[in-house]
Amino acid sequence: MSIRWRDAMTSALYGPGGFFVVGAGPAEHFRTSVHASPAFSSALLRLVSQVDAALGHPPRLDVVDVGAGRGELLRALVGLAVGVPGTPTAAVRRSLDDPSSVAERPSLAERVRFTAVEYADRPENLPEEINWTAEIPGQINGVLIATEWLDNIPLDLAVHTEDGWRYLLVDPETGAETIGELVSAADLDWLATWWPQPPSPRGTDRDPTGGSTSANATNEGESGFGAARPAQGSSLTARSRPGCP
Repeated sequence: MSIRWRDAMTSALYGPGGFFVVGAGPAEHFRTSVHASPAFSSALLRLVSQVDAALGHPPRLDVVDVGAGRGELLRALVGLAVGVPGTPTAAVRRSLDDPSSVAERPSLAERVRFTAVEYADRPENLPEEINWTAEIPGQINGVLIATEWLDNIPLDLAVHTEDGWRYLLVDPETGAETIGELVSAADLDWLATWWPQPPSPRGTDRDPTGGSTSANATNEGESGFGAARPAQGSSLTARSRPGCP
């Protein structure tokens, strides 16, 4: 049965047996900045320290990793935060009531709270300092990291036909694509903003008004992902043709 691409991607990535849910995790299949070098986690720790200072060194500082894999990045950050108890995490400040007295601020290691957001089960031997959850916390005072998540958000696909934009459907069993119903009003508004001139098929001419003289039905091998969508708006992308933006 053919379904919309967003549903197919959600099932394949995050459903029971999905790529990010079962097995040893993404690191078994590919390497990212987290796995390649400790320099990445060191740079992020500096960023966390800067955010901590900007927030006035709050009693609790959240560090949330969305799409945490098997916790590799947070494991590294825990080791760095615990292993470096000195500046800038243990700065000394003077009391406003008594300038002659000093009070030691709790170190960053004492105040930071690490949270991994992932659909997979909590890995064995994960440091106890790391909280493991399947949902992004409702409130965060600190840093939210999403380096391994933003490129894996399920999206719908759309193609332009004689009667307007329609969703592209896919059969999860075979990968065969078919054209489905007209897009929703919200998705049509997004397309009008980001794809005001629909892509034209090969071998057709455009009329002076910018419309296409023939249907834009999708053919195998001709399509590719087009414009990226903004942070707010429709969960949609449009299929483009070779030679089109």
